[in-house]
Amino acid sequence: MDDSATLVEIPALAAERIKAIESYTQLEYALSMLIATTLNIDHRQAFTIISRMVNARSRCALVSDMIALSDIAECRPFWRGIEKIITEIDGVRNKIVHWIQASTNGPLDSDGKQTVASYYLMPWKTFNSAGSDKLTIEDIREYCVKVGTASNWVSMLSGYALANSEIRAAERAVFTKAPTPESSEELQKIIHNLIEKQNESLRKSDSSSSNS
Repeated sequence: MDDSATLVEIPALAAERIKAIESYTQLEYALSMLIATTLNIDHRQAFTIISRMVNARSRCALVSDMIALSDIAECRPFWRGIEKIITEIDGVRNKIVHWIQASTNGPLDSDGKQTVASYYLMPWKTFNSAGSDKLTIEDIREYCVKVGTASNWVSMLSGYALANSEIRAAERAVFTKAPTPESSEELQKIIHNLIEKQNESLRKSDSSSSNS
């Protein structure tokens, strides 16, 4: 039996649909890590909890309660921003998973055969009617960007929960307000400054040792 991977060509819309589903899985993993951190449990236990909760609202409610009862309660404004974007993307996720693929006819080719102008997703209920609900490939790509942003913010919050008091003091300004598109860059600058400060301290220590 040949176990080697087989390369197949996947239509663009189907490929983006796969990426969208996988990106949401990454968000679920990030949420499980945050739950593991706030509950101080193994990440496998946390992922089991996430898996048993069938909708985003329940998951977000759990995380909200855990943050409120933890030592990162000050981060509630940051979490509420994450919760808002998760709520927005959850409805789109359901459409990506459950809607069917349809297409718009393009012009006839040189052989008189019908071409396809574009593919999109639409609900079953409007498949044989003139419904206007649809998701284009651009909509799915936009969704993936939002999911990636939410995953990144959740991971940032997990990192803050695990940080010591010195790092928290430096990062607190980022996490005590609603997240913005600049939040990740702000955090990276803070981390860079902390590393530079630590390196400078080590250089001074080495210099003192050399002169003694």
